[in-house]
Amino acid sequence: MMSLLISKFLLVNWLCWLSLLYQPLFSSADDTIDPIDYDGQFLIEQDALNTLSAELGGNYWNLEGDDCHFYDYDYDYDYGYGYDYDYDYDDDDDDDDDDDDDENNDYDYDYDYDYDYDYDYDYGYDYDYDDDDDYGYGYGNDTALNRTLSARMNDHCEWCGVTCDNSSNLVLELRLNGEDLKGPIPGKIGDLQFLEYLDLHGNAGLNGTIVSEIGEMKALKGLYLQETGLSKKIPKWIGSMAGLQILNLFDTALTGSIPTEVGKLISLEFINLSGTSLNGTIPTEVGALLNLIRLDISNTLISGRIPKEVGKLSSIESLSLFNTALTGSIPTDIGNFLDLTRFDISNTKITGTIPTEVGKLLNLTKLDISNTTILGTIPTEVAKLKRLESLSLSYTTLVGTIDTDIMSLISLTSLSLSNTLLNGDIPTEVGKLTNLKVLDFSGNDINGTIPTEVGNLGKLQKLDISENYIFGTIPAQLNNTKLTSLNVGGNYLTGRIPTELLKLPSLQALNLTNNRFYDKLEDILDADSPNLVEINLSNNIIHGTIPFSRKEKKNKIEQIYLDNNCITGTIPKNIYFLLPLVKTLNVSQNNGATDRTKCEGLNNDWAIESCKDEKIDNKAKCQREVGGGLKGTIPADLDNLRHLQKLDLSNNTLVGTVPIRIGNVQELKVLLLNNNKLRGTLPVQLARLSSLRDLKLFNNEFDPPAPLSLCNLNLLQDSDLCPPERTSLNTFYKYAKGNNWLNNTKWTEEYIDHCLWHGVTCNKEGSVSSLNLTNNGLSGFLSSDIGDFPSLEKLLLTDNRMQGSILSEIDKLSSLKDLLLSYNSFTGSIIDLPMVLDSLELQSNRLKGDVTFEASNKIGPFVSDCGSPSRFKEVLKCETCTHCCNVKNECEEKSKKDVKLASRELVLLVSVITVCTCVITAFVSWTMRNKYLVDPRILHKIEDKINLTGQGSVYVFFRDKTYAGWVCALSVCCIQLFTLLTFSDAAILEFENENSDWKYWGKCLPDGDGCYFKNESLRVGWIIFAILMSVEVLFDLMKGFYLIVHVPRMVHFSFHTTHCQCSDIQFYHYY
Repeated sequence: MMSLLISKFLLVNWLCWLSLLYQPLFSSADDTIDPIDYDGQFLIEQDALNTLSAELGGNYWNLEGDDCHFYDYDYDYDYGYGYDYDYDYDDDDDDDDDDDDDENNDYDYDYDYDYDYDYDYDYGYDYDYDDDDDYGYGYGNDTALNRTLSARMNDHCEWCGVTCDNSSNLVLELRLNGEDLKGPIPGKIGDLQFLEYLDLHGNAGLNGTIVSEIGEMKALKGLYLQETGLSKKIPKWIGSMAGLQILNLFDTALTGSIPTEVGKLISLEFINLSGTSLNGTIPTEVGALLNLIRLDISNTLISGRIPKEVGKLSSIESLSLFNTALTGSIPTDIGNFLDLTRFDISNTKITGTIPTEVGKLLNLTKLDISNTTILGTIPTEVAKLKRLESLSLSYTTLVGTIDTDIMSLISLTSLSLSNTLLNGDIPTEVGKLTNLKVLDFSGNDINGTIPTEVGNLGKLQKLDISENYIFGTIPAQLNNTKLTSLNVGGNYLTGRIPTELLKLPSLQALNLTNNRFYDKLEDILDADSPNLVEINLSNNIIHGTIPFSRKEKKNKIEQIYLDNNCITGTIPKNIYFLLPLVKTLNVSQNNGATDRTKCEGLNNDWAIESCKDEKIDNKAKCQREVGGGLKGTIPADLDNLRHLQKLDLSNNTLVGTVPIRIGNVQELKVLLLNNNKLRGTLPVQLARLSSLRDLKLFNNEFDPPAPLSLCNLNLLQDSDLCPPERTSLNTFYKYAKGNNWLNNTKWTEEYIDHCLWHGVTCNKEGSVSSLNLTNNGLSGFLSSDIGDFPSLEKLLLTDNRMQGSILSEIDKLSSLKDLLLSYNSFTGSIIDLPMVLDSLELQSNRLKGDVTFEASNKIGPFVSDCGSPSRFKEVLKCETCTHCCNVKNECEEKSKKDVKLASRELVLLVSVITVCTCVITAFVSWTMRNKYLVDPRILHKIEDKINLTGQGSVYVFFRDKTYAGWVCALSVCCIQLFTLLTFSDAAILEFENENSDWKYWGKCLPDGDGCYFKNESLRVGWIIFAILMSVEVLFDLMKGFYLIVHVPRMVHFSFHTTHCQCSDIQFYHYY
């Protein structure tokens, strides 16, 4: 038996070894798998993550344990559409920063449905508290590897946001969302070859492009780069990521068009490109994405038609194309989207009709075609969409009546058909929509009455049927709803306001404006409206008085509009008890200003009480006069309305003064008191209202002027209360640093007329005619308001420290005659002055360019820095100026230039005449040398005299017997002439010539009294100089002429004796 067992054991072992020996022979080449160097890849990935941490500034995300900032997002991609409309009438807590000022009574009916486009993907935050001491929150890190804690401190698999495979430790997920990463994505990220999910969204500092190394990550399934600063185009290599299932580039700075290579992403299920600057058209290759579930290109610049290839996306569930430039019509292939739940093409240029194929979308829950040019009628096929929860066809050109078949869509929670061309009645079948929360039929041509069946809508929160032709009364059945907002304004409704409606505990906003409701104000405000925030009763026949309250009401009213009604009486002193939280209070135009007939004959208690002592004949007239409009004064303790932002009491008959304490209402933005009978001086405390941006006080009886600080707010448009010139002068005061002036008397007093300010002179009409602030310590700059003085004749700012440029606004001073800006520090190019000036002083500034103006017939002066040397390379030019000054503040009359130039020309003329005379004389003497016979004895005397005269004279060269001597003599004469002209040029006044030796002898002082010159006292010196020079030059000229006349008679002379046979007399002939 034992031998049998041993034999059996040996046989089995032999077979096992045989199978191992021949196993390669039976294996195919395809079964060969390259082994993965896990340890080497572990180090490569750790190095890549260290690079990311260093270059992206995320040194804190490579932490572990309790220091982690991340959670285990389960990313089940349900996209969380939610459709949780924000029905709470602008009290939505969604940080949309809605402005509730409502200054134009638009009441902010914005219906911001809050579609929850936050793409939160149902993260879940399912913390993994598995008590296995791995310090992780559900990252799945396997602690069975029995690493020590010290070793794990260097293990990147323990870092926050890093998820590794349990067995191989290869990085599978990297989620660094919202960690303030900055800079471009490092190329090292490509070393994470086995990464399946890369999430860097929510890092606004992440910039640059989508690096190509991401395209080499073939295992990548999810790429989340939304809400980053990535820019430029979507790379074409994106098509190489065949395994990519999720691509989210929402809210980035990407530009360009959608690459056609997107069509190669055959595994893609989710693509979000919304909120980018992508343009171009939708590529037809999108039709190849057969697995696509969601496509979102909303809020982009995408244009063109929807390609028919989109109809191939049979798996699509959500198609968001809103807020784009798409054109054309809705393709009929939309009927192929059998799984489509959400279709939003609102706010586009789509036209045509709604295709009947939309009736095939049986799974559709939201259809939004609003803000398009869709026309025609609502197709009956829409009634087949039984799962439809939200239908919006607002702001289209749809016509016809409201189809009763739509009222069979009992799943509807929101139905918006506003601002179309629909007409007819509101169908009574609307009562079947028991799940309805929002019903909006506003801005149509609907008539008839409000059906009582609306009361069956127990879940209704927002009802808007405003701006139609509806008549009748408000049905009391509305108290069965959960209304938070009711808007029936702009219709023809009448009767009283149902008390039950006012008591609705959920009602927050009630708009009944522009109807014919007839009710008493006391009854309305005494109703118990616990949550009512806004009530608009404007332009009705609401009458009575504002009720007096002895204790503080607990209402929440913040905005109340009572304008254009028939309210009478006074404003109660303790109105803050009645409206403790009010922000907007509008009781304007209650004096019948817009429609006097609706208040005539109104027998209210106030009119009867006020006219009870009148005679019977006058009682009716008295009641008509008293029966409309607020009377009395504005309560002094109005500052107890601490939250008040807008107060409109205009167009009433209020009297008295504006209370001082109104300046304590710091949140007040709008104050309208115009068209009353208020009087007195305006309190300076109004200027303390730092938030005030609209103030109207005209058509009252206030004492001018208004406080200077109030006028400085530039809110009052009343020229009597705030003269424009007074405000402009105050602006000039601030720019010129008036607090540092030597004399600023009355410039800062609140109620003083500006004509009494120091340096200001006004004409008989009260307009500023002169501004003289010479030598007053002005600094700073000219304000642009300097041109706001049409009657200004004198602007005198000499001898200050004004800087900056001379503004072009000075051109507007059409009456200006005297402009004195000298001795300041003005810079830049001078402006052209179109007016005719009597005087102009611009010297001692740093101006350049050309000064152009028209001078009057008066003397001036007209002075600028047109002298030399100058501060600039090019001297300031001023052709019309009478005086020029240089950088040394030395000045000279420009008329002297013409005189000196004439002297120069005279010297040149005399010199030329002298030379010409000498040459002509020499030439004549030369030509007549053979015509004279001279006695040799006389000749010797002439020669001796020439020798004596020629000593020291430059003209001695004329004695030379050669042509070279004559050339030398004439050259000397030319040199002398040139030298004379050079000295003459140096002494001539040329304002543009910096090499001129002319000395400036004048000063234009900064006192504005003109220019002074000293050169007139030097005339005697010039006369003596002229006499001495004339004597010296005349003596030398006489000797020269003598030489010129007689020298030719000696030149080339030779004695030649001729014996005449008829006489013994000898003749001497000279050649």
